[in-house]
Amino acid sequence: MTAPAPHRVLLLTPGFPADEQDSLCIPPLQLMLRELSVQYPDLDVTVLALHYPSKRRRYRWHGIEVRALGRANHRWPLRLIDLARARRLAGRLHKEQSFSHVHALWLTDAALVASSITRSWACPWSVTAMGQDVLPSNRYLSRLSRGSTQVITISDRAAATLEQSSGKAAARVIPWGIDPPPEVLPEWNARPIDVLGVGSLIELKRWSLLLDVCGRLAADNPTHRTVLVGDGPLRAQLEAEAREHGLANHLVFTGELPRPEVLRLMKKARVLLHPSRFEGQGFVFSEALSRGMSLVSGPVGTAAPSERWRVTEPKNLASECSHILRHPPSTSGLILHALEDTVAAYADLWGMDQ
Repeated sequence: MTAPAPHRVLLLTPGFPADEQDSLCIPPLQLMLRELSVQYPDLDVTVLALHYPSKRRRYRWHGIEVRALGRANHRWPLRLIDLARARRLAGRLHKEQSFSHVHALWLTDAALVASSITRSWACPWSVTAMGQDVLPSNRYLSRLSRGSTQVITISDRAAATLEQSSGKAAARVIPWGIDPPPEVLPEWNARPIDVLGVGSLIELKRWSLLLDVCGRLAADNPTHRTVLVGDGPLRAQLEAEAREHGLANHLVFTGELPRPEVLRLMKKARVLLHPSRFEGQGFVFSEALSRGMSLVSGPVGTAAPSERWRVTEPKNLASECSHILRHPPSTSGLILHALEDTVAAYADLWGMDQ
């Protein structure tokens, strides 16, 4: 009997972890690939990273072959050269041992390369829309949403936005999954942080609303403590606003932290406040729930009202946080989307179960 052909997947992405200690580059992808390699040891994944790491190199990440082009997000028209180089490298890799599936992350240049190279290859391709790339402002969207392209979204809301923006329905909705915490979680009274914010300090996340909530809660509770984790172009402005409003004793800016440290902070915190204007999924929601937190957010990503999750408008953020703090819910770990389900969905998408 002839042995089945090996499954070889080419994964195209703007960025990939620079090494096995790089915990901040696309954490949900890292979790999925590591678990996928455990459950499907015969699957051969090759990663082609266009822009990050910023230097051209070849290395292995948890046994996965990574080819980093190190193009560092060049502007147009230089980016055309970068895409041509990516196509040539992908072609050489395909000639060495043909791929059975090509997958891209983000409806941007990685997907453009995938679309181009698979026209002459006898293999299917797909792309995961990772966030704001489903919005009408994405200049790649009209081109990449044509034809039979399989577009995967990471939430039902993102799927609806994709269809509104492009007229194309998502082929599948596959949220990024998370594994349960390996340890017992602290009870409510053992959590010294009242409110935690986690994310890039950019305009989209609307962290000024967190500062406003912190001020309102501190006015009612002199021991109130808020922690904001992250860095970005608005950090200096936010820190200045915090000083101006006298929040020095109530609000701590940590800067960017490794993901394991963020998860440890989540075990010490009660409420995750996430005032972002838009999320594709909001993986931070899954992380916070898995570490026993309650959530307050707008109707973004996978947000769904429950006893542990208050979904509201900006004007009600403070009152909803206050409600949770005055009526402590359970701090058991909740798994919003299981990692094993994500792995099974991608294994099916990539033809592993055929």
